[in-house]
Amino acid sequence: MPVLVARAFAGSPTAWPAAYARAAAAEPSVMAGLPDADRHLASAAETAGENDWAAACLARARAVAGE
Repeated sequence: MPVLVARAFAGSPTAWPAAYARAAAAEPSVMAGLPDADRHLASAAETAGENDWAAACLARARAVAGE
């Protein structure tokens, strides 16, 4: 799991698929209890912008994290 999450957060945060990749990786990083889960949530939020799907993933992840 940590390798998959690291790959999702690598590369350009402005590329159009970044919102999908980062939100999709942030959610399981929280569920798995990875030590950088909070950082992943914050980074994914930066790229989510107007992406409803990414926002939904982040909302679920934040609920699991207790935010």
